[in-house]
Amino acid sequence: MANLNNKQLKQIQNVSHTLLEAIGHFTILAKEKNINECIFTLSTIVDGFRSINKTLQFSDLGVEERRQIEKSLHLIVKKLEQGQLLKVIEIVQFSLQPQVRNWNQLLDKLLVEDANKSEMIIGVYLCQENPRRVYPEGRIKALVEEGQKQGVKMIFFSSKDVNFKKEEIEADVFKNGEWVKEICPFPNVINNLPKVRVQQSFTERKLRRQIPFTGFAIDGKLTLPKKLIESKKYFDLLAPFKITDHENNIYSFIREHEIAVLKPIMGRRGLNIYFVEKTEKWVFCS
Repeated sequence: MANLNNKQLKQIQNVSHTLLEAIGHFTILAKEKNINECIFTLSTIVDGFRSINKTLQFSDLGVEERRQIEKSLHLIVKKLEQGQLLKVIEIVQFSLQPQVRNWNQLLDKLLVEDANKSEMIIGVYLCQENPRRVYPEGRIKALVEEGQKQGVKMIFFSSKDVNFKKEEIEADVFKNGEWVKEICPFPNVINNLPKVRVQQSFTERKLRRQIPFTGFAIDGKLTLPKKLIESKKYFDLLAPFKITDHENNIYSFIREHEIAVLKPIMGRRGLNIYFVEKTEKWVFCS
């Protein structure tokens, strides 16, 4: 499987499964003695197989399997030119179809094995600065420890660490008890730990087109409710809320709803959040 990556294997698999469908259609045409359509479909099958061989020209993947398929195709072309449709059908059903099925099973098995071997990578990203130098040490430690529990590799990086040409990132990785710089492939997903809204850089926009992001900055806590109210479509899903800068407003809200959560509009990281509940005596729990 030299010089082959998962993406190339997947492309070959797609072509191979399409070939098997085309071979089934070719068999129907041969039984109907539709020579013109048979010739057209067979040429498509041959072209598809040639594209597979071209991709695998420097690979030892399934050499014998591909040789047998190629041998069957040559024989079918020869018999079709001689007008021996019964012989063509026989070769397809007892040689070509089983050979292509076996070839597809080989590809399917390799892709499953490759998927099992491949490491899940989660990128932790901030545009201007590496998250390790911005976010609390405890939060970074918690992310790393949870990643280790889940068998996931956590990489920490900023925009300047991204190489789009090679689809690589020079990231900070916690390895063997210490932080090291490591060249890593693009992650499966990016946790971008969003701060307040800033204009996206070119790097971030390009990353978002290639990799799923988990966070989207939406300014303060008030922005999302305002947008939902303006749209009217999801207004009924909003929990009751009130903007306040005076404790009397809190008391009146609690009298009506009995429980509330107090949080600052521009708060972040779960700081300064208070849960308030009405009891016989007013009790504030934080």
